[in-house]
Amino acid sequence: MNDVEKLLRDELRASERRLHPAIEAGLRAAREQACSGKMRRRGISLWLPVSGVALASVVFAALVFSPLFPMPGTGHGASTFPESVKATELDFYYWLAETQSGLDS
Repeated sequence: MNDVEKLLRDELRASERRLHPAIEAGLRAAREQACSGKMRRRGISLWLPVSGVALASVVFAALVFSPLFPMPGTGHGASTFPESVKATELDFYYWLAETQSGLDS
């Protein structure tokens, strides 16, 4: 510690001794309040990540099960069979299915 630092330290300690008792009590109370506030914040900092993960999972579930984004192969239009086909045209589709299955084997 150099001479300037020693002079500053001595001056600060002297000013501590000259401090008015009411100001000293107020500073002490503020310090105690601030220290007790740390204990309360610790609980908040614990629940913040937990609630963030819970919120993310709810948003994910809402997107997965949302009717705005239907899963492929479910819901309206799931059938690959054209809706415009009439009952008289079904013979062609039966023949096509038999022909395709014959080619596959």
